[in-house]
Amino acid sequence: MKVYRVRSIDSLGRALAIMLGLTGAFNLVNGLTNLAYWRSNRFVLPLGEESVFASTVPQGAFPQAVSTIGGFVAIATIVVWMIWQHHATANLWARGFQSLQITPGWSVGWWFVPFANLVMPYVAVREVDRRSRTDGQFRTDTGPVGWWWAAFLVSVFLPFVSFFFAFGSQIDRFGDAVRTSAPSIDLTIQMRQIAAVQAFAGVLSAVAAALAILVVQRITRHQEDVVRAPMPVRPDLGW
Repeated sequence: MKVYRVRSIDSLGRALAIMLGLTGAFNLVNGLTNLAYWRSNRFVLPLGEESVFASTVPQGAFPQAVSTIGGFVAIATIVVWMIWQHHATANLWARGFQSLQITPGWSVGWWFVPFANLVMPYVAVREVDRRSRTDGQFRTDTGPVGWWWAAFLVSVFLPFVSFFFAFGSQIDRFGDAVRTSAPSIDLTIQMRQIAAVQAFAGVLSAVAAALAILVVQRITRHQEDVVRAPMPVRPDLGW
């Protein structure tokens, strides 16, 4: 049996809350700037060797910078979240709490398992939230964990769903354009529809980030009580 040690996650929790706030802000700004750009331009898909794109205004440096910097901040946030969640889960195991379902390793690993990562990361975070008590007993109140997970999933999948429905309905148009040797097909309406949905997803992503901050602060606060509590006697582990 692997032995874990109790450690404070206060500094990690503070850093993670700031990074989540930045990620939410970047996602919000990125969604709104993309909406403004896509709604003010035409988007034409060329069909054939001699077709050309319709003239559109290139996207400015600011939206590109927001997207690039936001991407790096999001990656860094994911890394810090994984470390924070691993340490928080390890603290429960280090205290010797009974009936824990998720190990520290799998609290991170479940994020990378296809399909299971739609449910199990939520289960892992919920367990940490519910068991972060000095006595290790279940807390009936799960706070904003469920709302955070719902907002997060919708914000992630909504753009893909909008893309599927916007272009899935255009299959006949593509076929007709190919059969008639049309030089291009105008997808401006579809792109603007997607832009509106992605802007909403950006807003929802910011909401999910705000809820995630509440989850992190709540768990971190309760974990500090766990860290400061006297260690129980564990004869089975030799201490």
